[in-house]
Amino acid sequence: MNLLSIFLNTCMFWVAGYTGFNKLDLYFIVIAAFLGMLAWMAVRLDVCMSYHQEHGVLAFIFRLIPTQIFTYSIISGIIYGIAYGIALIIE
Repeated sequence: MNLLSIFLNTCMFWVAGYTGFNKLDLYFIVIAAFLGMLAWMAVRLDVCMSYHQEHGVLAFIFRLIPTQIFTYSIISGIIYGIAYGIALIIE
């Protein structure tokens, strides 16, 4: 993994954990998932380019990116839920 991917994944975990621990709104899960999607694209740039060339830019924007955001929202949602549960236990 390259340094950019490590940084973006760390930011994803931090945003999901911090917002869950501080009981902020749920849309931060999508923001954290967007960071995870950017980290995925940083590592798999060749896959993104070939997908763009085969299917076009609209398929890339409206099919691949939302799929990756949905996938990473599961991960960030779990982290958010764990941090939220820890915050409830501490209170």
